[in-house]
Amino acid sequence: MAGLFETIRIREGRIPFLAEHLARLGAGLWRFGIEGAPPGLEQRLRQFEAEGEVVVRVTVDETGEVITQRPVPVADPMRVVTSTVPHDAYPAKSTVRAQFERARDEAEGRGAEEGLLLTAGGHLAEGTITSLFFWSDELLCTPDLGLGILPGIGRARVMTLARRAGIPVAEGRFAPAALLPGAPFLVNAVRGIVETLSLDDVEVRRDPRTVALRAEFWG
Repeated sequence: MAGLFETIRIREGRIPFLAEHLARLGAGLWRFGIEGAPPGLEQRLRQFEAEGEVVVRVTVDETGEVITQRPVPVADPMRVVTSTVPHDAYPAKSTVRAQFERARDEAEGRGAEEGLLLTAGGHLAEGTITSLFFWSDELLCTPDLGLGILPGIGRARVMTLARRAGIPVAEGRFAPAALLPGAPFLVNAVRGIVETLSLDDVEVRRDPRTVALRAEFWG
């Protein structure tokens, strides 16, 4: 049975983006015809704050919830490849993730840690577990939600930080050719901002603006 899930970081004994996770989960459940998250979920999640540093996954479907935990992953720079797996719309964080699983397997088979999926029209979409950003002169660019990508919590945080710093953000439909000169980086709400080590085996230059955003990500 398909459900919705959230992967939530507990960092230094607190949950930085809990309200955002619960809001996205609630919106996704309504999309699935389920009237909101189980009562008391926030309190059950907050119990994990005592763990200090951990990742919690909560999955909700018509039968109820399942909560599991795992160690916090490293956030080292990633080797990234452009996936041959086409991107299908993924506007809610559903447990139906075959496209991402195939793309992740493909990436690992090519010696990379992450794969970037393209839409049927050839536009940049998202990674298997990350949202995508890159620089274009003074602009910070990211694929538009209208492409059917997940409204990532890490994505929203980066956009907020950029605008607070006076950096203009462009959401749009971008070709893969824009990435290499644009110092692409990745983000999710578990790892934070993750720089890109290489793209399709070509080394990616480091941009100090990405480093500055990464330093501010957790607040």
